[in-house]
Amino acid sequence: MRATAADRARVAIVKKAVAGVFKVSVADIDSPSRRRSLTQPRWVAMLIVRKRLGLSARQIARTFNRKDHKTVTHALACIIDLSAQNPAIALGISIATARTEARLRQLPR
Repeated sequence: MRATAADRARVAIVKKAVAGVFKVSVADIDSPSRRRSLTQPRWVAMLIVRKRLGLSARQIARTFNRKDHKTVTHALACIIDLSAQNPAIALGISIATARTEARLRQLPR
């Protein structure tokens, strides 16, 4: 199943919120770069999309310009482990989630 236009709009909101928290651009989140300074915010955005929007790994992969769902599955496992070990990452996830939810509440239903 493909992500709908509404799903893509909500994913864009998540990316913008995460980019602001981690001081990167949305283009950086979408980029193929493997630099840690960019992969961690990307993983956070994927986690929020999965938890808050309920998109499948395949849908997330498509909206993040990734090859397949395995990339997303790996990213989710990595960020969950990392957030358990690093309180700064866990805090970033909480802040980005709160900003995302605030922006999503402003959308028309």
